[in-house]
Amino acid sequence: MRFNGGMLPLRSSTLAALALVACGEVPPPLSSGASEVACMRDARLTPYSPGMQVWGEAGFSVHVVESTPAVPARFDNRLVVEVIGPDGAPSADALLAVTTHMPLAGLGADEPATVTPEGAGRFVVDPVRMPMPGLWEIRFLVTQGAARDLVALPLCIPG
Repeated sequence: MRFNGGMLPLRSSTLAALALVACGEVPPPLSSGASEVACMRDARLTPYSPGMQVWGEAGFSVHVVESTPAVPARFDNRLVVEVIGPDGAPSADALLAVTTHMPLAGLGADEPATVTPEGAGRFVVDPVRMPMPGLWEIRFLVTQGAARDLVALPLCIPG
């Protein structure tokens, strides 16, 4: 990284906060629940509900059959999912890889989840790690023959 004149580069959010302070306005302090409030009020986010189903662009979908805890939470979770093909039937010969990603922070879990096939398109995914509060995506990469689809389940994880 290159520095000009011995000064450190500043992020735009830091510059904005400094500008507010310089103008006599003090920004509110960030709390551990700040990301919880932000993503809970995001109109683009469908709240998690047991049995929900999400679709990818190639027509595959992932149906959440079971989750432990009942509503995915911070740290480790366990999911049982069913992969449904574009024809609407369970994809018995599909392969599945699962990762978690925090899109606003560009972070992901340090290791992918372990995926265990149970047959008839069902998989146990454990652990599904989301180590901090905020907006997360559980990304399911479905492969069946030459077809591939990325199915994302966005979740707001409370603190």
